[in-house]
Amino acid sequence: MPLRWLLRPELFASEYELPRFSDVAGPAGLDVDGLAGGAIMEDFDGDDLLDIMVSSMSLRGQLRRFRNNGDGTFADVTEAAGLLSFHPTQTAVWLDYNGDGWLDLFVGNESLEGDVHPCELYRNNADGTFAECAKEAGLAYIGFVKAVVSGDYNNDGRPDLYHLDS
Repeated sequence: MPLRWLLRPELFASEYELPRFSDVAGPAGLDVDGLAGGAIMEDFDGDDLLDIMVSSMSLRGQLRRFRNNGDGTFADVTEAAGLLSFHPTQTAVWLDYNGDGWLDLFVGNESLEGDVHPCELYRNNADGTFAECAKEAGLAYIGFVKAVVSGDYNNDGRPDLYHLDS
């Protein structure tokens, strides 16, 4: 790179001392294999502790849910919660699609010709587990879904889904 385009390091100097953060992922139980496609932090189980959900950039990666144990560690409860799924995805959204007061999970999957991965909808069983029900709810959409959001787009008081295909 030509020197005229390089920025001097002192341009990045802070006016005050910035703290250094230690990597505590290992001791906390969050050092999973792979790069995250996205992450969210929310109290998924209503125990007043923030839990974490992480997606993977890998086409064969998985969406993982970690329950906060309250002692500085997290437990991977993906399989026990009924959320273990091996489909290529980079997007998901929480919504209460059935109006029962519990957050459900919609996962937008990426399908290619000859490699079909319908989108998934996980109904919250209100006991820490989920049941996949996209087909029965009419949401087993097949496409190359890159983003999904939820909101009440038609003002009927119920959550709607909007997805973006590439």
